[in-house]
Amino acid sequence: MNTTNRTIPSASRGAGVASWLCLSGVATVVACAEPAPAQTAASTTDTTAAGADASGSDCAATDASGTVCDDGNPCTIGDTCTNGTCKGTPKPCDDGLACTADTCAAKGDCDHAQLPATCRIGGKCYAGGQKNPTDVCLACAPTASAVQWSAEVSATCDDGSACTAMDRCSGAGQCVGVALVCDDKNVCTTDTCDAKTGCAPKPLTGASCEDGNKCITGDTCQAGVCKPGVGSLPCDDGNGCTLDSCAPGQGCIHGLTKAPCNDGAACTMPDLCTGGTCVGVKTGLCPKCKQGFGPTAGKLTVFQIGTTGHSGDGLDVDGNPKTCAPSTNCSAGIDNAASVLAAFVNKPLISAVLDGKLSFIADFAGYVGEGKPFTLNLFYAEQTPASIAAKCAPLLDACEWGVGQAGFAGDCTPKFSFSNAMIKGGKLTAGGKGTLFAMDADLIGAKNATLYVKGARMEGSVEMKGDATTIQNFKGVLAGAVPKEGLVDMINALDQTVFDQLKLDKATVLLLLDDALELDLDIDGDGKGDAASIGIRFSGVGAKLLGTNAN
Repeated sequence: MNTTNRTIPSASRGAGVASWLCLSGVATVVACAEPAPAQTAASTTDTTAAGADASGSDCAATDASGTVCDDGNPCTIGDTCTNGTCKGTPKPCDDGLACTADTCAAKGDCDHAQLPATCRIGGKCYAGGQKNPTDVCLACAPTASAVQWSAEVSATCDDGSACTAMDRCSGAGQCVGVALVCDDKNVCTTDTCDAKTGCAPKPLTGASCEDGNKCITGDTCQAGVCKPGVGSLPCDDGNGCTLDSCAPGQGCIHGLTKAPCNDGAACTMPDLCTGGTCVGVKTGLCPKCKQGFGPTAGKLTVFQIGTTGHSGDGLDVDGNPKTCAPSTNCSAGIDNAASVLAAFVNKPLISAVLDGKLSFIADFAGYVGEGKPFTLNLFYAEQTPASIAAKCAPLLDACEWGVGQAGFAGDCTPKFSFSNAMIKGGKLTAGGKGTLFAMDADLIGAKNATLYVKGARMEGSVEMKGDATTIQNFKGVLAGAVPKEGLVDMINALDQTVFDQLKLDKATVLLLLDDALELDLDIDGDGKGDAASIGIRFSGVGAKLLGTNAN
């Protein structure tokens, strides 16, 4: 056992007598010499023997067990002497959270380091990707934040409304749905939505509706159901050249006839319905028409059926950009089903233009400038003798022309007229739904036949000379609908020489008409195709109209 020597001053100190007592061991006191002068009780530094703790407690003493001591480790508490050694209990640092690594630092402070791929939110631990227990649009995303919830973008959720669908979590952490379109396709209900039950249509009474029979009018809603009215659809179009009827599924039908009619001119005979229009044949009783012309006119140098259903060969006749014809050779909504006829119609057309038999003159009547409406008339014309003598080239130059009587009806109005023509930005437009264009088919070898184009309209371009009224050149497309029966009549009227040139017989051409010609238009309104779209390409040069000819 180690001992500590201590000196104690004696109370009966005298000369020559030891005046200091020394404590040696546990209970032995002996006389000893006086300590050195510099060593006083106050300056004595205690030394700790083996078995003592940092506080000086002597854990080595036989009776020291249980004595409070200090083991010098700040991360222990309750240090006491045990079996001669100062020992403490580890300082408790467990915060009760599984997502932290709990340790005691050098100074005795507890450290709770966050474990990877975990979140500590609101005093609770969550694994990465774990959703908020009360909100599926929030989740633990340690890479974004380990101490607060992060938005779970695009996750499936439920916003609690039956009036939305495809609910998804937004970037703001909110559940957002797409509003339901509550449309039961019933005009006799008001389409509403209840947040708890969803779409909830409400029946109507008294509102106008259509019960499916287009020939009955005045239909009304009764308790959510469309009931038929008592009126009848008026289908009389006032045109004596159509047979007016009504079909429940289509409505009014205006069938074309070939019945005798009256064109209003006493000098024409016979008058027959053709293409839905009353056309009379002029006789010698008709007056000779005289008309003056303005400076703006042009001679057609190209006039032939477009060979495809692509841009430049036709127009969008039916007004539907999603359809085109012929279906095997078309694009961009262009309709020209009659392009299949180009193979045997264009050759005589080209010949008629080149040899002067077909000389169409476009008269821009009343044209005063761009953006102003005028009337575009088409006439048959003949080059004047003086122009021929001057060797004016009719396919290249602005030659002089006289308008023939065949271009006028019995009352001297132009046969072929587009009253709504306009040039704007160099672009020409003319005609439309109510315009009828007719070409005497005898010009291409079909005797006593006429090629009619219903709903005819023009689109093209015009280049003017410096005076802004004289045409330099023009081009475009004339398009519309040709009734099938009109095409059959024209083919039947073609001269045999036309078929001989094509090395085809008439029966073969008619068979081609049945098999290859698409009837892509419905002009009588019965819901069935009865006409083919046609596109006629044209171009021309300027012309000078001097007046009308006697013939």
